[in-house]
Amino acid sequence: MKTKKDSPDDDCFRDYFTTDSEGKLHLRIDKHSRGIWLGAFEKYIAKLNELYKTEADAKEELFRRINAIRPFRCTKCNGHEFHREYGETVGHCKACNTQVWFFAQTEFFAGIKRAKARLFMILLMENGLIFNTKQFAEALKIAYSTAWNLNSKAKQALLDVLSTCAEIETVDSAFFRQVFIRRSIATAANQHPVSEQELMESEMKRKTEATNKNDDSCDKKTHKEDTEADAKENANQGYENSKKGGAENSKKGSGLPLASGNSFELLMPLSEIQTTVYEAIRTEPITIETLLRILNLAPSELTAALTILELNGLIESLPGSRYVRYQTRENEVEDIENNTLSEGTILIIESAIGFIQRLFHGVSRKYVQLYLAYFWLIRNRGIEDHHSDSFFTACYEAGDTGVASIQSFVSPLKLQVSTAEIAQIS
Repeated sequence: MKTKKDSPDDDCFRDYFTTDSEGKLHLRIDKHSRGIWLGAFEKYIAKLNELYKTEADAKEELFRRINAIRPFRCTKCNGHEFHREYGETVGHCKACNTQVWFFAQTEFFAGIKRAKARLFMILLMENGLIFNTKQFAEALKIAYSTAWNLNSKAKQALLDVLSTCAEIETVDSAFFRQVFIRRSIATAANQHPVSEQELMESEMKRKTEATNKNDDSCDKKTHKEDTEADAKENANQGYENSKKGGAENSKKGSGLPLASGNSFELLMPLSEIQTTVYEAIRTEPITIETLLRILNLAPSELTAALTILELNGLIESLPGSRYVRYQTRENEVEDIENNTLSEGTILIIESAIGFIQRLFHGVSRKYVQLYLAYFWLIRNRGIEDHHSDSFFTACYEAGDTGVASIQSFVSPLKLQVSTAEIAQIS
């Protein structure tokens, strides 16, 4: 359970939020946010390093927490007293002397390595600190891939906590198109990452029409679950289909939109060179060679400018080193204009988009639901004291969270977002 000693001071959170005219708190998302978040993260990491100096210290804390949830038992005689050295994950039953591997009794902690990194990841998320995988890897001096796996496992467990929240609303994943800028194994070859969304929508539509035509009496609930499962499977195999010419439903050149009414600044303010390059790119594709010739820029300057413009969602890249201005598509306009969401939910969606852009620049469509769960955690300033053990318990009770489980995860077309107001700072 969360203890006072490893909880961050409220001062860590005060600059995370701003207050509106009605006295409500809002997550602060502006050009100073990243510096504020990084400062709080580094301060809390320093505190944790003082509390848990060694791997043995971390293992002891994990042992204490797990034992508080469900006391360890001997697998042979069911005894609960053991001979165990400080920080050891293996002991012997005092009654029958059977050797017991304590962490093997839970999938999340089984075969644990880097206990300190595992504990710190849980404490950081449990307490609502804002950080990304790169910052965590550098702070703990571990490989980025190790940090990413730890973070993804924790976010999957976090989904279980989010699902118990009373104030949950499902929203169309199309609202988050503008943050889909990272590729995943579900991204079709030679396609923009947002093609994952289009492929799932197309597959859902095709399956729905086929089912309605062939079996109008089928149960609607079962139909929805089956078609969405098929869409997820199709999205995961999208890149293989494209090699076989089977990705007809993927639209070439899918872009990175700036949603209508988005109240946030560009991810990165444009410089004079970036503005010049943007003005030179129109709705017809233009090659890098042509841009170099007409703008008289150094290749490195042009490449850097194109990268920033694409991150900001102002342009999109096409095969053959060609670029074109992003053009809003009909279905995106319909998504915004025809939605039945409340004003409060729309504001939360915009805030989530701004949060993802500021901290991660963008994400893949495949994992966006995990980032929305993390966003809920941040807005809630961590897990509240009256259920402070719920996140650690979710980790403890998590099933298969191995690499295969993470890779098979696909965010549904209907995403869960929390509409609860931000918890007040005492």
